[in-house]
Amino acid sequence: MYILTLEINQKCNLKCTYCYLGEKSGTEMKKEDAIEAINLGINQAKKHKDKKLVIDFVGGEASLDFNFIKDLVKYSQLKIKDEDIFLEFMTTTNAICLNKDMIDFYILNKFSLKVSIDGNKYVNDLNRINYNGEGSYDNIVDKLNLLRYYEKNVNKFVQVTNVITKNNYREYYNSLVHLTAELGFKFIDTAIDFCYEWNKEEYKIIEENIYKSFDYFIDCYKNNQGFIWSFINKSYKSLEQLKKTYSCGAGIVSLYVRNNGDYHTCPVSFNECSKLGDINNGLDLEKIKFLKNIDSIENKECKLCDIYEYCSAKGCVMGNYAKNRDLNTPIDMSCWMSKLKYKLIREKKDTINEIFATCI
Repeated sequence: MYILTLEINQKCNLKCTYCYLGEKSGTEMKKEDAIEAINLGINQAKKHKDKKLVIDFVGGEASLDFNFIKDLVKYSQLKIKDEDIFLEFMTTTNAICLNKDMIDFYILNKFSLKVSIDGNKYVNDLNRINYNGEGSYDNIVDKLNLLRYYEKNVNKFVQVTNVITKNNYREYYNSLVHLTAELGFKFIDTAIDFCYEWNKEEYKIIEENIYKSFDYFIDCYKNNQGFIWSFINKSYKSLEQLKKTYSCGAGIVSLYVRNNGDYHTCPVSFNECSKLGDINNGLDLEKIKFLKNIDSIENKECKLCDIYEYCSAKGCVMGNYAKNRDLNTPIDMSCWMSKLKYKLIREKKDTINEIFATCI
């Protein structure tokens, strides 16, 4: 599988405080650049055993250029018509301008849909605000019927992404309960703000919230009210020895195309270190070769760690560089989170194994 992420614009109707793009330029991807990137993605997918290409439309807020998405979907489908390629689509939205026409299009083309919402009205509106400083929660909740309609007709869960930040981390457990029990979402993917300098006391509170959330997750399944919590998937995988240090494969099995036509490994870093070429000059094969050959990091402290062989944090080299300007120095929060996942799953492994076959 090859994943091609197209940043089709840098426009948004929100001004979230933690957005990885920062201040938006208001620009849009040129159609010819998008087509060139799609052609590249198709050629890359041909090299993979399953011949599968996933095209992920992001922004800014990608839905602000919905007609552009429609054009690119049509082009992609026509382009692979006589090719041995399996094509899938994804998009991420804040749901503010979501409407029936969009949902019908996503259903027709079997899109996977991600929606960003951090928790209840108080938690969400701390950071997910518009340019007037008003929160977005009410706008999202107004679209719940559309999201249920999508799930019913495409037979997929809407994936909710929520972010743990410096001003909402104490509420994580309450946020998880609200998103699942009160709003009825069945697929939760939690991210964390790695740019913030977390301290030991905050680590302790996050750990307490995650352990409490785990107990809630188990109780939900025992009461036939289960949901997908990607934290558990990622935690369970932390018990497996990683075959490769650079385990995510960003830039090798995936590519992030910025709206100006630059190629990057992923949205974790947009500096020269992560740049893998551009629309005009193609892929930088030497950099991709470098990524493929990463088999360790030069960090004595990491190599002495009990979970070195299981840890994915050490291999997030672009994140390491973006945060620490050093490929070999993991982000503190990422390191701590890897240890927490390993600890949690070791302690709770028997409980998870009881339900693993049916819930994950």
